[in-house]
Amino acid sequence: MGVDLNLDQEKLKAMPTLTEFVLDQYLPYVKGYKRTWELYERIFNNKIKPKWGNRKLSEITRQDIEFFKTEFI
Repeated sequence: MGVDLNLDQEKLKAMPTLTEFVLDQYLPYVKGYKRTWELYERIFNNKIKPKWGNRKLSEITRQDIEFFKTEFI
C-alpha cells in the first residue's frame, strides 16, 4: 500500500560507507581550499576510521558522535 521495500533496500546498498565518503568526496573537496587537509586525513585515519570506517553513513547516530566527541577531546 504505497511502501516499496525494494526501494529502501536499494537506497541502503547505495549508501556509501564513511571511508568511501571521506576518500571519494570529502578529502578531494577540502584539498582544494584547506591547508590543513593533511591533519584532517590523519585524524580520520587514526581516530575515526578504526571505529566507524566500515559503517554506512546512515548507521552513524547523533549519540555515536556525541560519545566520540567526549572520548576524543
